[in-house]
Amino acid sequence: MPVPVSIMNIPAFAASGSASLGGYWSWVTLCGAALITSVIILAFIYAWGTLFRNSELISFVKLELYEVVVTAILVIYVLGIAGSLSTLSIGKLLPPSILPHGVSPDATIYQITENYFLEVGKDMSVWLNLNYFLNVYVDYASSITQYARPLGIGLVSSPLAGFAAPLKQLLYNCTTALTIAYVVNYAQYYTFIFATEVFLDYYLPIGVFLRCFLPTRRLGGTLIAICLSFLLIFPFLTTLTYFIFYNENGPMITFRSFIEQYYGPGGNFWDNISRYFNPFEYSSGLFGFITGALGGIGNLLQDVFGSIFLVIMVFPISVVGKAFMVGYLMPAFNILIFTQAALSLSKSFGEEVDISSLTRMI
Repeated sequence: MPVPVSIMNIPAFAASGSASLGGYWSWVTLCGAALITSVIILAFIYAWGTLFRNSELISFVKLELYEVVVTAILVIYVLGIAGSLSTLSIGKLLPPSILPHGVSPDATIYQITENYFLEVGKDMSVWLNLNYFLNVYVDYASSITQYARPLGIGLVSSPLAGFAAPLKQLLYNCTTALTIAYVVNYAQYYTFIFATEVFLDYYLPIGVFLRCFLPTRRLGGTLIAICLSFLLIFPFLTTLTYFIFYNENGPMITFRSFIEQYYGPGGNFWDNISRYFNPFEYSSGLFGFITGALGGIGNLLQDVFGSIFLVIMVFPISVVGKAFMVGYLMPAFNILIFTQAALSLSKSFGEEVDISSLTRMI
């Protein structure tokens, strides 16, 4: 049984001469035999139409001969493209100036696509674990109960229950969004793995062969269109998504960039302490030093608690926002472009086919 060949770890498919090893040029013989068979069939049909003076059959043969020539050219291009997929680097498609930091121009779109799905999955799992960690301590805070009943009469209260109530709702929404985004991301990842293994090794060569044979020309063209959509359009759209979300100069505002923009280039905590408690900063003597220190303590407490509340409120919002973009909006946008491209390609190569049901299942 032949071992499936991955485009991630071989230099080129065309380098192999055996179909069992993944070589595409070995299919040229079968395609040539199918084309010759198609021409022979058309010759008999043409002779039959000429013998009985059937103009419709003669027109049909002329049209099919044109399709045979187009198919022969298409076979060469498709097999050539399939053989060079493993060397399709991102530097040949996009200018190096817009590549994210750490991405080599020699990296293929398949390597970048795989890295994107794995990196998104890692981020989602980290956010889910951190969200679970925050949920534990928010539950602890909400369950703290004070008992002040020295003589059986007094007060029993949970002062942090109201503080924890809105946070628990935010964290719950964050968990729901991250869970669905995590599932959607890995559904796309396994679809990508399936496409690179099965479509490239089996469906694309079968589609090329069926395209060369007269009775199955439309079916073969449809298979070719679907395979090219999964092998070219889907990875390229995912690569562009990677550049948007994992580029330091990209348009997305991350949690870190939001905090940096909010606080600005001001001094840190210890700089503020040294400024407030330095006697030489005040020109009004001891009274100015005492009042300045007391005011500084108030400002420090305000900054500390304000920063804590800001981080607590902004972190779930930023995580849910990025999870919504990565796990919901961009996959839906990419699938919309992908299905329309597959629809147009299948209409050009064979019979028009709508794969939106497949993408909805994914």
